Amino acid sequence: MSDSVLQPEVDKSLSFAVLSSGSKANCSVVCSGSDRVLIDCGLSCRRTEERLRQSGIAPETISAVVITHEHSDHVGGLRVFARKYAVPVHIVSGVERTGNFAVFSSELKIRHFRAGESFSVGQLEFQSYSIHHDALDPVAFRINAHGRSIAFITDLGQVTELIRYAIRDVDALVLEFNHDRGKLMSCSYPWEIKQRIAGRMGHLSNDDAAELMVQSALDSTRVPQVVVAAHISENSNCPEIVLGTMQAAWKRSGIEHTPRFFAGSVAEPLPLISLDRIVNRVLPIEYGEDSPLDDEKIAKFGGMK
Repeated sequence: MSDSVLQPEVDKSLSFAVLSSGSKANCSVVCSGSDRVLIDCGLSCRRTEERLRQSGIAPETISAVVITHEHSDHVGGLRVFARKYAVPVHIVSGVERTGNFAVFSSELKIRHFRAGESFSVGQLEFQSYSIHHDALDPVAFRINAHGRSIAFITDLGQVTELIRYAIRDVDALVLEFNHDRGKLMSCSYPWEIKQRIAGRMGHLSNDDAAELMVQSALDSTRVPQVVVAAHISENSNCPEIVLGTMQAAWKRSGIEHTPRFFAGSVAEPLPLISLDRIVNRVLPIEYGEDSPLDDEKIAKFGGMK
């Protein structure tokens, strides 16, 4: 792979890629100009490096890591990656004293914020929002740059008015579609795990996520250009059910403009998407001869209207 692919001139408005999303590992990257930030680091360092390169981003150009909460599927590779590349780690105050964080937090460049506060990494402004989940003080994020915005909302036990407000008028929405209620009840999970997942401090079902997605669009002055279904359970859900639910809910809403729908995966990353290059289809940032998002990949990951 050439240096021009590993060191791209990233779009100067706002772009992002979901590198991994599911019950096992979660990691995304958001970019504006030379500012490139990981949101969570649940993949191993090696896998994170591989998937960044697949997206045309050199790992050494990452500016910081921002953490939503301390569960292992969101921080599993953080220790090695953050130490290797000497990047600051932005976390809610107190999280560094919990679980595995307590073991290695002294080795990291910790930057604290409180849930509800905003902070910036270069051109990227992060607004945090408290969410309901069984972690110490979990947050969702809305990221703004150059008049564009992306919301990352996962690990959500219940929908609140705060979250409805957070995702209004965004250009892209990464939203948890964790489980299908029927599949959850019939899967092999122990009953106590099923109760946790479906509970008010657990995860969002397909139906609840679809309702949130549609209602937020109805409450907005514009609809998102892209919606990525995230944190899809491998045991109680599947991309086909999720994408079908998204399409059906949007069709029932009667909203004229339909976003591109994608389904995130642990198996492989979604390609890097530039919000300024979406007109009638999702267009990629071009780093070389091979476009990271072609018709085949659009069909593979969803990308449907």
